[in-house]
Amino acid sequence: MPEEISQPKRPKGAAVQLDELFAPWNRTDAPGLVVAVAKGGSVLYRRGFGMASLESPVANTTRTRMRIGSTSKHFTALLALLLADEGKLDLDVPIRTYIPELTGPGGDPSIRLLLQHRGGSRCYLDLQFLCHGMTPPPVGTGLRTQVRQKTRNFAPGEAMIYNNGGYHLTSIAIERIDGTPFEAQLKQRLFDPLGMYDTASIRSDYVITPGGATLHVSSPDGGWRRGLFPTEEIRGEGAIVSTVDDILCWMAHLRSREKFGSPSVWAALTELPIYPGGATGKYALGLMIDTYRGVRTVRHAGGVIGGSSEMLTVPEHALDVVILVNGAPGADPMKLAEQVVDILLAPQLKDAAPNLQVQEYGPWLGDWWSAKTGMVYTLVDDAGALKLSMCNLPTSMSRPLSLDHLQDGRIVVPSCRGCRALLQR
Repeated sequence: MPEEISQPKRPKGAAVQLDELFAPWNRTDAPGLVVAVAKGGSVLYRRGFGMASLESPVANTTRTRMRIGSTSKHFTALLALLLADEGKLDLDVPIRTYIPELTGPGGDPSIRLLLQHRGGSRCYLDLQFLCHGMTPPPVGTGLRTQVRQKTRNFAPGEAMIYNNGGYHLTSIAIERIDGTPFEAQLKQRLFDPLGMYDTASIRSDYVITPGGATLHVSSPDGGWRRGLFPTEEIRGEGAIVSTVDDILCWMAHLRSREKFGSPSVWAALTELPIYPGGATGKYALGLMIDTYRGVRTVRHAGGVIGGSSEMLTVPEHALDVVILVNGAPGADPMKLAEQVVDILLAPQLKDAAPNLQVQEYGPWLGDWWSAKTGMVYTLVDDAGALKLSMCNLPTSMSRPLSLDHLQDGRIVVPSCRGCRALLQR
């Protein structure tokens, strides 16, 4: 018999690889997600997976509207910068300049520090969850909670702790300065000029949103419950509802900057802070500027009750990725967005940094409390890799940090090699 000649396998196309990546959520018995990808302004991939509502039932499509959570924050920051550019707002005076009832320490930080999460005040949402749990308090509680504060976590500018309250106060300041509802200003000045007609800032999950997906939270009995954020006054900290097409349009404008905003406005949006010790932060004004496998990324994730999102752009390659999730089981939009980058930019990426294997550090897994900082740190098993999580935040809000083992036995976050060791073996 003639010798059989094996044929070389043809590489899979990007669309096939993306279909395989999102295949676990291509089902009709669970909530899902919507994803869209563009390169150089041309859409490469857009598809809905899973159900927008298990109750109706209705499937997710690319027209499904979903909450984007904290991805909203840079819209708030940009609106503040536009007002500052017009001379209506000063980002570097105390917030009590615009909200005079903040007579305590909560009135000291500037809007810029609040937008960088460096104001030092305690977050009204954190306090609300501690005091009210999942019971919605009366409208106006957010401001009243911050007015009543007598102490703070740290002096303004001294450090950084993620704080939704600063964006809530900025929203109120913007509204008072212009005399127009904050939500209307977003629509008029940011959304409408770009044709983002499916995008709006909606304060409450209790409001019926046409075309909106239901947010889903799994229940112990294997079923599903509605995801409802326990407040009716979410604003610039995370109230935007949008579609993947609108966010793709927005990301293209983040790179072109052609419709509105001066060069100084756009430069300020992505300018990174310098901390008192001289270190450069990665959180600008509502956007995180970082690198992934050697390429620069501009991104921000969002987490709500029953949903999550990720908006990621690689400016140098004009690659834009948006993923909106309404409860898809096991879906981490931040990790999925990076996997999309892996597929589409493979030749341009550096090798991924090696991870510490969790089996070497099994006894260390769990929660650790620092008497010096008062923070809770958690060593977690992330798909077999040892990583660091802070404050027990869910992955929809904060990805675990990779760790590195130095020759002297210390274990540190790679970007903080000069910092005190996390572990000493």
